[in-house]
Parts: sequence; structure tokens; C-alpha cells
Amino acid sequence: MSSIDLVLLGLLARQRRSAYDLAKEIARYELDGVVRLSIPAIYKNVKHLEERRYLERRETRRGEMPEKTIYSLTALGRERFLALMEQCAAEKVRYRFDFNPVILNLDGVPKQRRGKLLRLMKESLAAGRKELEESLEAWKEKSTTAGLILGQVESVSRALGEWIDDALKKT
Repeated sequence: MSSIDLVLLGLLARQRRSAYDLAKEIARYELDGVVRLSIPAIYKNVKHLEERRYLERRETRRGEMPEKTIYSLTALGRERFLALMEQCAAEKVRYRFDFNPVILNLDGVPKQRRGKLLRLMKESLAAGRKELEESLEAWKEKSTTAGLILGQVESVSRALGEWIDDALKKT
């Protein structure tokens, strides 16, 4: 399952756009904080989706502006989008956090440094949550379901903060 394909097809299900507009939309609302996306991956995957007949292109031109390629979902693309939604919803949830290698190796760190590492993780978690909350607030204007992601981020962040507090007591 490609989360990049799912995001791109989902954005195009809402509105036809150019690859550039997709990249701007993702950057504007910092969706790369929710799903890992890079600008080159967006362009590459739009081409790939078109080759697989999930997207169709239309060339447009406004006045003196250069020609622009606008993509929209085909019927096959809409089917693929819905199938990816079902597939992703049914997948096993992974609880692998980027900081797990630090936790795994805490025993190899002098005891006085363990607390510092855990506090750094907690600070980083809070800063990341704040950034994501700000970007999702802007995204909520475009999507009512962004509030669901925002609630998820807040809940997970709060739970991880409590978990770190408990770990600080135990180390």
C-alpha cells in the first residue's frame, strides 16, 4: 500500500490539480508532517498514477502563461482510491516510534543521563505536536476530517508524555 498514492488520489478526488498544485497544497498545510512526502515523490507518483490509468491529464493555458497539465481521477482511479482507503483502514496499526531505539538502549547509558534523554524526548514530542497542531488547524478549513487527525495527535502525544513521566520515575 502506498500512502503517497492514497494522499495524492485523495486530494485529486476533491479537486483536479496540477502536480505543482498538489505539491503546494501539501507544503501549504504541511501534510508531510502527517504522511511522509517529498516534492520529487509527488511528481514521480503523479506520473506513475497516470501511467496506471488512475489519472487523466488535460493541458491548459491561460493567456501568456506556459501550458499547465491538470490531473483528475479516472473511474479506475476512484476505484483505486476507495480500495486503498479500505486496505489502509484494515492494516495492522504499527506502534513504532522514531525514539524506540533510544528507549531500547537506555540500559547502556549512565543512570544520570537517562533522565536527560527522556526529558529531551518529551520536549521534542511537545514541539512536534505544536507544529502539527498549527498545520492541521489550517488544514481544517479544507477538510473536516483533519480534526480527527488533530485529535489523534493530541491523544497520542498526551499518552506518550504520560508514559515518559512514568519512565522517568522508573529509571
